[in-house]
Amino acid sequence: MATESFVLNVLDVIEETADAKSIVLEVPEDLTETFAYTAGQFLTVGVPSDQTGLVARCYSMSSAPHEGRCQITVKRTVDGYASNWIHDHLKAGDTLRVLPPSGIFTPKNIGDDFLLFAGGSGITPVISIARTALHEGTGKVVLFYANRDEQSVI
Repeated sequence: MATESFVLNVLDVIEETADAKSIVLEVPEDLTETFAYTAGQFLTVGVPSDQTGLVARCYSMSSAPHEGRCQITVKRTVDGYASNWIHDHLKAGDTLRVLPPSGIFTPKNIGDDFLLFAGGSGITPVISIARTALHEGTGKVVLFYANRDEQSVI
């Protein structure tokens, strides 16, 4: 992980579906500004690897900034080293090496009307945007969300 990374405590691991888990991370008070984020951004997470030391993967924030927590949602992917490691090993009390929030999939004006589309685990940045718009904005929010079946809805 090229830029400065930080070790954060895992507060909770929430099973959203059979193949999706949300990870709630504790951001220490002295890193609050560093980990301030805008709806739609992501975190780069490093998971341990015997072969390379760390494997870095990006996961969208599924929490909204006003909620006062730092949460990502990870869908298990076939042959996905990092997602499988997270699903099989990570638990509350563990730590993760993380880069500060990044990404430009963010609303220009949270007060606008929003017509949002998402499919499957692509809901994670979109739900962060929707929650933020409903909390802080004055416009309307319409969300179209597709999934393969009812059990897969995150």
